[in-house]
Amino acid sequence: MGYELAITKGEGLSKFDGYSKAKLSGGMHFGIESGIEYKNYLLGINYNQSSTKIKIPTGDNQVEGKVDRDFSTIALVLGYRFDI
Repeated sequence: MGYELAITKGEGLSKFDGYSKAKLSGGMHFGIESGIEYKNYLLGINYNQSSTKIKIPTGDNQVEGKVDRDFSTIALVLGYRFDI
């Protein structure tokens, strides 16, 4: 569990999307993972979710507002542990 920092502050948003002056702010981030180990091989599955808030100012074809964006992923994790 943690907090996602929005470092770019909206610089990566395309002006074509109508968000040329939009501002990003960070949000909560959490994840959970479970797996097994057999000899030195690792196999697991994880779930991660993060949320970001986008503040959109008033523009030519848009009204001021806030949008909450949630991103989630499910991943299969494969690994090998070296005995060093």
